[in-house]
Amino acid sequence: MTTDMEDRFKIEHFGRIGEAPIYKLSYCPTVCSTCEKALCKDIGVHSDDKDGFQRLVLTDDFPIVVRFKKA
Repeated sequence: MTTDMEDRFKIEHFGRIGEAPIYKLSYCPTVCSTCEKALCKDIGVHSDDKDGFQRLVLTDDFPIVVRFKKA
């Protein structure tokens, strides 16, 4: 069975800290050739008040931001 839908992760430019560019991570559960736009949500971190664990979540408000450094 073939389908034109795929799940994808994206790295998108988010801004700068000083001279260094920063990026946010997004998850796009729906990407298809007939869709006008991918339906994406940013990936963030939620800290559980009960057990203190941190979990990755989909968010509209507080994305994880990352900076890449050449090795």
